[in-house]
Amino acid sequence: MQSNKKIFTEIEGIVYRSTEQLLKFGSGVGRAGCDLRMAVGDLRAHINRYVRDGTFGHRLSVCYRLATDAGISVQWMDNVLKQLVSETPSDLAAVAVVQNSILFALAQDARILGKTEFTSREDVEAMLQRMKNWFDVTKELAAGQKDNPSYAALIGLAGTITRYLADVARPLPRMIHYMLDPMPALAISQRIYGEGSRAEEIAAENKVIHPAFCPNHIMALSA
Repeated sequence: MQSNKKIFTEIEGIVYRSTEQLLKFGSGVGRAGCDLRMAVGDLRAHINRYVRDGTFGHRLSVCYRLATDAGISVQWMDNVLKQLVSETPSDLAAVAVVQNSILFALAQDARILGKTEFTSREDVEAMLQRMKNWFDVTKELAAGQKDNPSYAALIGLAGTITRYLADVARPLPRMIHYMLDPMPALAISQRIYGEGSRAEEIAAENKVIHPAFCPNHIMALSA
């Protein structure tokens, strides 16, 4: 069995590396960003004390929640998850830290998705696949580390996110591929939707350099 000092050192390393990713996402400005930096700094400075007094888990979860409040995205949370699944903890306490951190990260993904406005079913389906990939990886990791509580929690969270995204996708329009003669976005909007107010949407969706010169292959939301 490892000594307490070695166990604390291992936990400190895991927390430092994962929270470093939380701090790097770049949009943590304002009060929320300040709160995140303070919470992470405090946790790092007093981690051994917080492990001993039983507040460590709560304080770590607060760091993840504050990252979401500060504007972290699902895409950037991927970096946090990549760091966590790359960890190879040797002590059961460190395994628990990794597994709980993964749950905290995925729970915040759920919060972010709850506030995301999707515009098409394809966007939702892409997010469903993204989340499925992460749940497949993290469930396999939890199973390999024989962490049954984390495995059960991951299954529950995966089911909740899947049901939510499926409900969100149901009323949304699909992206349709159109083959048209080259024409301005305004004319395309009139051709597809019967009015020109969606020309900017078409130009943005197809990354058109100038809305007066659109290619003949266009993607647009179904009417």
